[in-house]
Amino acid sequence: MKKLWNRFKANKFLLSFSMLASGSLIAQVISIIVSPITTRLFTPQQLGAYTVVATAVSLFGPVICLKYDMAIVVAKTEKDTYSVMKLCLFLFIPLSVIIGIVYGVVFMRSDYSGFSLWMCICAITVLLAAYGLNNILLAHNNKNSLYKLISSVTVIKSGVNNILLVISGLFNVGITGLICSQIVSSFVGLGHQSKDIRKKMGEFKEIDFEAIKKSFLKHRKQPVYNASSALITTSIYSSINLFIKSVYSTEQLGLYSLSYRVLGIPFSVISANIARVFFDSAVKEVTECGNYKRTFRKTIIVLSIIIIPMIMLMAILAPSIFSLFFGTEWETAGKYVRLLAPMFCLRLIAESLTTSFIVSNKQHIELILQSILLVGEFAVYLISYFRNLPIEQFLLLISLLYMIMHSNMIIVMYKLSKEGDNNVKN
Repeated sequence: MKKLWNRFKANKFLLSFSMLASGSLIAQVISIIVSPITTRLFTPQQLGAYTVVATAVSLFGPVICLKYDMAIVVAKTEKDTYSVMKLCLFLFIPLSVIIGIVYGVVFMRSDYSGFSLWMCICAITVLLAAYGLNNILLAHNNKNSLYKLISSVTVIKSGVNNILLVISGLFNVGITGLICSQIVSSFVGLGHQSKDIRKKMGEFKEIDFEAIKKSFLKHRKQPVYNASSALITTSIYSSINLFIKSVYSTEQLGLYSLSYRVLGIPFSVISANIARVFFDSAVKEVTECGNYKRTFRKTIIVLSIIIIPMIMLMAILAPSIFSLFFGTEWETAGKYVRLLAPMFCLRLIAESLTTSFIVSNKQHIELILQSILLVGEFAVYLISYFRNLPIEQFLLLISLLYMIMHSNMIIVMYKLSKEGDNNVKN
C-alpha cells in the first residue's frame, strides 16, 4: 500500500489532477446537497430568467481578456508574466462595461420580477469584471502549480454561493437573489485567489507601458485565433439558451438549464481540471521531446475511463432521479439529460484537450472547426424554427451534430500531438 501511495505521489499528473478535482468535487457535492432546496425555492421561470443573465457571462467571460490570459502560463520570465497580466487588466475593464450595456439592451428588455434593465446591465458588467480577474489569477496560479489554492477557491465560492441562494430563496427575492449570490461568491473567491500575487505587487507595479505593448504584439495570435475560436465555442453553447428563450419559453429554458448544469458536473470536477494539468504537462513535454503525444494519450485514456460510464449512468437514471431529487415539476429536465448525454460525453473529452491547438501553435485549425460547428448549429436552429419542431427534437438534432464535430476534433488534436516542434512559439 505504501509503495502504491509513493508511486501515486511520484506521478505529478495524477497528483495535480487529484488536488484540483478534490476541490471541484467538494464544491459540486455542496451544490448537489443544496439543489433539492433551491429547486423548491425558485421556479423554472425564475431559473430561466437568471440563465439569460448568466449566459452573458458564459458567452463573453472566457474571452473577456481576449485570451491573453493563456499567455501567462507559457510566459518565460516573471517580467513577461506580469506584463501580460497587466495587459489583461487593461482589456477586461472597458470590455465588461461595453458588453454589459450592449447585451442588456439587446436581450434583457423584459422586467424580471423587479430586476430592471439597468440592474441587469450593472450585474452583467460586474460579473464579467469578476470573471476577467479570475481568469488572470487562475492562469498565474496554474503557471506556478498552485493547485491547492485553486482547489480551495472553488470550494469557498460554491459554499458562499449556495448559502446565499438558500437565504435569498427563503426570503423570496427571486432572480435578484440568484444574481446577487453569484456576484458575492465571485468576489469572495477573488480575495483568496489573489493570495500569492499580492505578495509580489511591487514587481507587478513596476511593469511599464512598453512592456505591456511588447506583450500585446508578441502574443497577438491569442485574440486573432484563440479568442475568436473561444468566442465561437461559447456562442455555440450559449446561443442554445437564447434560442430556447426566443422560440420556446422561459420555463423550458429553466428546465434545460438545470439539465445542462447537472451534465456539467463532470466538466467542473474532471474535465476543466484535467485541462489545466494537461496544458501544463503538454507544454513541458514539448520542451523536452518536441511533441506531446504521451501526455495526450495518457489524458484521453483517463478521461474516457471516468467520463463515459458516468455520463451513461446519468442518462439512464436522470428522469426518475430528477423527479425525486428536485421535485416533480423538474422531471422534464431529466428527460432532456437523456437526449443531451451523448453530446456531453464527447464534449467533455474534447474540451479537456483543446489547448492542444495552443501547444501546437495551430489555433487557426480550432477556429475553422468551431466555425463549421457554429454554421451547423444555425442550420439546426433554422430547421427547428421553420418546421416548428418540439424542443425534444431540437435537442436531439443538436446532440447528434455535436457528437460528429467533437469526434472529428479529437482525431485532429491527436494528430497534432504527434507532430514535430512547431509549438509554443507565440
